[in-house]
Amino acid sequence: MHGIGPYCGHDAPAGGGVAADQRTAEPADDRIRGRGIRWLPRRNRSNYVEAEGLKSARTISGHVKALKSSLGDLPVATLEKPTEIMRFKAAFRRGHEVATVNRVLGVLRAAINWGRFQDPPLLSTTPFHRFGVSIRSRDETKRDRRVHREEEKALLAACTTMNSAEHKWVGPAMHDRIIGALETCCRQGEMLRIQNNHVDWSQHQVVIPGANAKDSENRRIPFDPHGRLAPILKRRAALGPYAFVFGSTEGEFQDSFKTAWESLLLVAHGHDTKRDKPGSRVDRKKLKQIDLHWHDLRHEGACRLLADGVDIRIIQLMLGHSDIKTTQRYLNITDEDLRRALTGVWERRRQLHAVGQ
Repeated sequence: MHGIGPYCGHDAPAGGGVAADQRTAEPADDRIRGRGIRWLPRRNRSNYVEAEGLKSARTISGHVKALKSSLGDLPVATLEKPTEIMRFKAAFRRGHEVATVNRVLGVLRAAINWGRFQDPPLLSTTPFHRFGVSIRSRDETKRDRRVHREEEKALLAACTTMNSAEHKWVGPAMHDRIIGALETCCRQGEMLRIQNNHVDWSQHQVVIPGANAKDSENRRIPFDPHGRLAPILKRRAALGPYAFVFGSTEGEFQDSFKTAWESLLLVAHGHDTKRDKPGSRVDRKKLKQIDLHWHDLRHEGACRLLADGVDIRIIQLMLGHSDIKTTQRYLNITDEDLRRALTGVWERRRQLHAVGQ
């Protein structure tokens, strides 16, 4: 089955996602843990793709764990009715943001839809409908954390400080990544997968292959040949066509830099980065006070483009949004903002028309 549920865009595993030995060996009491809904079979995890716009299978696995702890021992037919899911939603909401609850419910909805379209179906209907369980994205708190120029300078200065043995010489790499995030407006995963052969110097564009993009669509992001990103691209080009621009010093792929980012935030805001013991996390309380996420750099880059007069449709293409309404919400653009922008356009048109007459 193509494009249904958690295997969106890929073939579901043979046998409808449930191994044949599971169907015969499991007890016949139709328990969720037993028949049908093995939420994430280990041998099929390589086929699992992101659902509901989530970043990784690891993130989804965490959501699945929460679902299993509450619903895992109930009969499969329970998933067809809203009652237990509403009870889970209310319980899970305590201690979690609305956005997190929505993402978990999104995974559950995708799994239920996948089960409905198996042959034979594992479920006959879904509880996610107008009069059942709802996922209201409007209730989510809209994040609008800006990175002002002074804070950007502090972050880049901290990169120089972190070019030391204490911080494993990560400063230069983090400097390049901050510039890359602000200039390309890429998602972190997309940016980290940019290789030198994705840089089109003739057109001054960075190609984001669909295989690396969240929406699986190819897109091209222009860059200023005289801007601050170009020297980084030129310097990294010496590592060869298949080296990763924002990878390790040697050009190897690096899928995460969370520790370096947390340390950088603390340094940039004048805090100590020492840990209580080796391998422990940095001061979480201070990080919460700083309240700066890596994704905020992408948001900031897009907001700066908007402030510089770039058309929202161009920003939409750069961000890789399929719907311009998503871009409007992402940039927190109100109808009044759009009206003011268009008023200027209309005024210029009237002036040109008067000159033409």
